[in-house]
Amino acid sequence: MSRTVESLLAGCEQILVVAPCAHAALRARLQMIAAACPDARVTVVFGTDQPFWQGRAADLPAIMSTRPAPKGRRFAPTRGAIRWLRGLSADIALVLPDEDRAPSRWAQGLALLSGSRRTYLLRPEEREAIAVSLGSVLGTVAQKARLELWEIANTLPILDRALPSMERTTVRLCERIRPEWRDHDRNGQVKVLLVRSTLGASTRYRMESKCEQLDMLGIPHTFRSVRDYLGHPVLAARDAAEHDIAVVHRLPIRADTSVLLYALSRLNRPIVYDADDLVFAPSLMSSIPPLARGCVSHQAWLLEQCTHVIAATEKLAEQVRTRGKPVRVVRNVLSRELLALSRATREEARVRGDVRLGYLSGSPTHDRDLAAIGPALARVLALHPDVLLVLIGPVDAPPELEPFRGRVIRLQAVPWRDLPSLMADIDINLAPLELENPFCQCKSELKYFEAAAVGIPTVATPTSPFEDAIAQGVNGYLARTADDWVDALDELIRRPDHRREMGQAAQRDAESRYAPETGAEELVLALKEFLPGNPSRWPRPDTV
Repeated sequence: MSRTVESLLAGCEQILVVAPCAHAALRARLQMIAAACPDARVTVVFGTDQPFWQGRAADLPAIMSTRPAPKGRRFAPTRGAIRWLRGLSADIALVLPDEDRAPSRWAQGLALLSGSRRTYLLRPEEREAIAVSLGSVLGTVAQKARLELWEIANTLPILDRALPSMERTTVRLCERIRPEWRDHDRNGQVKVLLVRSTLGASTRYRMESKCEQLDMLGIPHTFRSVRDYLGHPVLAARDAAEHDIAVVHRLPIRADTSVLLYALSRLNRPIVYDADDLVFAPSLMSSIPPLARGCVSHQAWLLEQCTHVIAATEKLAEQVRTRGKPVRVVRNVLSRELLALSRATREEARVRGDVRLGYLSGSPTHDRDLAAIGPALARVLALHPDVLLVLIGPVDAPPELEPFRGRVIRLQAVPWRDLPSLMADIDINLAPLELENPFCQCKSELKYFEAAAVGIPTVATPTSPFEDAIAQGVNGYLARTADDWVDALDELIRRPDHRREMGQAAQRDAESRYAPETGAEELVLALKEFLPGNPSRWPRPDTV
């Protein structure tokens, strides 16, 4: 087994092994699995009525020494195998072919049907042939084994040939709920469906804030997790029928996603992809932080399924236009609650004898950003002995700061409601990015307005969004080179009155340009464009 597969196995708790037949190489491969992740639970399936074996990976060598592998046989997807797969949610499915033969297409189909997040050894050139085989699975085995729609849909994102069967199933579902959607008034007010994947800062800014903005406008909406549809295809079809337009954010390639998107497209509903990062461009993979690369293929596929796009920045919108999708910019803005918390924090007195530079990292993908200003920070700390550097969240200090490690304060990330009080304890906010990196060029300016809401000035790399947000020397500083960073920080450290005035200017700017009302106006204009029709279905401009 290659190093690539060993790295894939790292951290897996549930592993499915599907083999087209028993062969001599199987024993050695299972031993490698046992060595790579001894504590994982392993299921070995040949398509018989029972799995060949289930248990801890560490026990595989002992079991194999006392029990020979089954006799070689042609793989067949029996009801027994399907039944076991229905109860298994594997982290990864491994298809182990014989040394001198291609992987069985039935074996690969069953690996897909298991619901695992990753299937190894599924080569692009084999997809069409696999789809043909799975056409039989959808038509016969699925019927015999009474597979649910969401299980079948695991294959859909990459198996276009399976779509006709999915279409027939979805049409039947739509017919079953026709009374519900017939009652939905297509001349009444527009109703919006918002579907998220996971929780976090991205969901908070791109989805929860939109819910707040739609509430402000009085537009009916439903906010769901994509997991709500797992095992509930009728709910997906009903939501597709009862809403006029859907906004989706970072949904994975998974059964619940497939069911929802196909139901929406079958009913001709606009599907809006919400983009907040450049995670949909496989051609730019090298510019994307390593920890964020795992979702790129998912997001590239999701973008293709959507009819329209809203993007957090103009740079992101430019990337979307190259892919032929209609796009509008809907920026990140402050929520009402975060704005209120920031205002309350500003009223608290802060008296300290030192000056604190602060860098906040919301995810473990920003080491290279902070490293870009490592030499400049070292020069500033050497010039000003009373200056401290506060690093908040998962980020490593650049090696240039090792001589100053006693003046580097490390703090854990905090819930977002505690962010204003944490931000208020620093004096200068740092927002460095890799200037020539396309991924960084597309990132929004939220690091600026989060600090500005508390009255803290920011020094930032001059990417396009920061250039739009910051007026040089008025509400912050833009710094391109190491000398620019040193000069800007030196100016703010030596002149506390200037620092305070700049923070106040930034605060006024944030409350004006990044207010929730501004976001609501941008959102409704985008949705109106994507769903043209009777203007009376939308709120009047004076209600925004």
